[in-house]
Amino acid sequence: MARGQQQKNVQRHCGKCAVKRKSKNGIIFCDTCLKWYHIDCEGITDVELKALSASPETYICEICRNSGNKFDYLLGITRLGKAANHSFDKLRSVAEKEMLIHKERHVDLSPSIVPRKFLVDEVANKLLRQYTNERNVNAVKSTGDGDCLFNVVSTLLIGCESLSVELRYRTCLEMVLNETNIKNHVYRSSFALLSPDYKETSLSCATIGRFPVFGQL
Repeated sequence: MARGQQQKNVQRHCGKCAVKRKSKNGIIFCDTCLKWYHIDCEGITDVELKALSASPETYICEICRNSGNKFDYLLGITRLGKAANHSFDKLRSVAEKEMLIHKERHVDLSPSIVPRKFLVDEVANKLLRQYTNERNVNAVKSTGDGDCLFNVVSTLLIGCESLSVELRYRTCLEMVLNETNIKNHVYRSSFALLSPDYKETSLSCATIGRFPVFGQL
């Protein structure tokens, strides 16, 4: 089903206002509840509608987004990864469309059924003590699949690695779409950003299993 129609003055019952009226700007279809919505009822602009219509992702209306319907982060990061294979500009273009699809979604930090008992990586701990002055922190054991940074953060947040793909997806969008803000951040000097190059880091972040080199901005 098409995600959006840019036809003017199309009459359909809107899933939000429940009124069959002409929409001056256009209508959009929700693939979850299978209802049509006036884009003005959804708060979508003409520009956003065009971007959504060109996107391969299905549209989920505001009502469904707020009722617990899941966004497919694996498909999302796959789309970003394909764009990253072309260029940073292509990645930015796709990221802008992803942000329109994904907007207003919050990370689900509800407690995991897995107890928050963190396993210590003794090998990493030994290296940590050897090459840094850190003595009051421990390295958390994670799956060594190239996604260990996101695996560990997920484990610290909810007790398991199930948020890993979502965290990579969100991080990629933030890095690609907020480059200037991040580079000018007041704490930028203390960031151990995944580098050697900011754009190269962003491209790496878009690819599952690809772990960039640590460096400074």
